[in-house]
Amino acid sequence: MGFVSQESMSRFGAEYMLTANAFLLVEETESEKIFISYKRSESSAFALLVMTMLKNAGLNPFLDLALIPGEDWSSGLKGRIKSADYFVLLLGANTLRSKVVQEEITWAFESNKIIMPIWHGGFEYSSGDWEDIPLKLDKLLSATHTIRVLEENPLAYYNAILELLNRLGFTP
Repeated sequence: MGFVSQESMSRFGAEYMLTANAFLLVEETESEKIFISYKRSESSAFALLVMTMLKNAGLNPFLDLALIPGEDWSSGLKGRIKSADYFVLLLGANTLRSKVVQEEITWAFESNKIIMPIWHGGFEYSSGDWEDIPLKLDKLLSATHTIRVLEENPLAYYNAILELLNRLGFTP
């Protein structure tokens, strides 16, 4: 059992003691839930790498591969986005052509999720280049700071994931 020193707490006018139950609360906190959105044909390997590194950091990432067989995929994805703390968006050259990815971004936006885009595979977003993107998504993608994989090599992908972990409060 640990104690907070009387000197450190005297400025608050009270004495505090940490009990064993206080430490149990710390241990029982649920890890951050992170929804990973991606286009399978472009970003499957990257999504699996992101998921693995987030799990190794003690976080709770979700990929669509974890949907339960027989589950309605649309409502399953929407529900998991709503319950997530963060929405990681892996953007490759053709990701935004996916209507499912567009729906996922919309659900994250409507649920006020923190959206963290990671550009890879030479992707760069420029407002107006995507005529089939709804205006609210265009504004969101134009105004959101991104993590960028600048070169196609393992170190660049690793560094992008480290930057993501840093933004989530982890320093591996």
